Amino acid sequence: MCQCQRVLFCIMVWINKTTFWYWTVVGILLGVGFVVPVLWVLGLVGGAGFLFLLNKSQSKKSLFLGALWAWTIKYLFAISWFWSTYPIEWLPVELDKAQLLVIFVYWSTTAFWLGFGALPMVGLFLLGKKYFKNEQLKFWLLLPLVWLSGEILGAYIFSIISMGEGGIITSAFSFGYSGYLLVEHNLLSLFGNFYGVYGLSFLFALLSLFIIKFVKSVSSSYRYTLGILLASLSLTSGVQFVAGEARFSEHYKILIIDTHFPINSLRNRQDDTLVKDELALAMGFALEYEPDYIVLPEDSRFFNQSKDPSLEKSFFQFQYNHPKTIIVDSGPISVDGSGILQAFVYDGLNNKYYQPQKNYLVPQGEFMPYLSTKIFRLLGYSEIMDSLSSKISFDVGKNKTQSDLEKEVPGVLFCFESVSPFGVRKLLNERPNMPFVAHPVSHAWFHESEVLWNQLDSMLKIQAMWNDSYIVSAGNHVSGRVVIPNGQMKTPQTIRRGEFWEIKEILIPK
Repeated sequence: MCQCQRVLFCIMVWINKTTFWYWTVVGILLGVGFVVPVLWVLGLVGGAGFLFLLNKSQSKKSLFLGALWAWTIKYLFAISWFWSTYPIEWLPVELDKAQLLVIFVYWSTTAFWLGFGALPMVGLFLLGKKYFKNEQLKFWLLLPLVWLSGEILGAYIFSIISMGEGGIITSAFSFGYSGYLLVEHNLLSLFGNFYGVYGLSFLFALLSLFIIKFVKSVSSSYRYTLGILLASLSLTSGVQFVAGEARFSEHYKILIIDTHFPINSLRNRQDDTLVKDELALAMGFALEYEPDYIVLPEDSRFFNQSKDPSLEKSFFQFQYNHPKTIIVDSGPISVDGSGILQAFVYDGLNNKYYQPQKNYLVPQGEFMPYLSTKIFRLLGYSEIMDSLSSKISFDVGKNKTQSDLEKEVPGVLFCFESVSPFGVRKLLNERPNMPFVAHPVSHAWFHESEVLWNQLDSMLKIQAMWNDSYIVSAGNHVSGRVVIPNGQMKTPQTIRRGEFWEIKEILIPK
């Protein structure tokens, strides 16, 4: 029997054992809250079940396979929004059915690599059995830290496996971090003030540990109180435990221009003047309100960055009578043959412009990983890879810092940079006194994925709380939002509508 056959045989024997189904249920409980947020409390039950199974007397092989399987299932739920990209409307029609295979492979392999974050927990319990007998206090104090380290490790492993032309080794891909489940409870989410989602994942493991200890320490006749406690947590999720936004005498007036252009128009910008004409119309109306700021969705390309930026700024001033507004726009540029995602910030107050570039790119969305591309080519899907590579071929730019922006200019957090737990913190380290964070986004790929929207909202809430910052997003094919420092989300008021756009207004304190 060859080595591969031996491995498959061992896996099949393990699957036939009862513990496989226990691990499966635990994985489902850990992940279901990412898809159905109201079931977030089941994640704590899953966390407790995961710790229980790790502590059972099992072989090393069973522990390794079980933990990896459970966490892979957790991440399958967390990144199930991958499926909302179907159909990818700009791919050739004849490749339509093959898209399902491409999405399935990316979805399953991504969850698998992220699932390797369970290994530190396995290592802790194996060491605990040998040195601590898994009952000493120092062992249990280590557990939440190791849980958090595992989630970070999984993100690092994913970034290494998905390395491509625009990739970097990072833990930024934070989908599936357990701490995001706790954001659904307004009291527990307050712990996001302490080290963001990292603090919440630490708390998640601590609460899971508490459930195990509670069940062990009370008699069976009193264990029903645990169910009452969990039900109470679930029922009080929507109760506000923080004060609303304080009143301020001075405010910034910020206008958001949300768009919903046809996807084909967005993909064929060179031949279609619809987007350009409609954005010019919306900009003209927006400037009539004399706002302090205007935020456009990602990839709006209102300013033509292929031209000399000084001339583009001067033409805009001539066309719109030198507005004192600060405008955040973005779009791709070509640098030495590589596509770079770059913002164009027009600063009407200081008569300047700035062009910060995107720091973190998402594999499969903004660049093609080397490994998966080679595998699909070997399987005979070179045509799909050529089509994807021609559209998804961005690189990280060299202009990574925003420290040279004037104090009145907001920080720019590009779309999907919000998945990095340190996204806003990095901007604040560069410019501690920036007025707010502008967050241009575009979800034209995702066909209104509620699963994705909810998780991204959780990420923004935690970052706003941890960094005591306002985050203002403008969206293409998604509604712009404002997150205030206490983690609450505000919906801006619509003040004007066009066929393909809406102008919305929000006031934030100076």
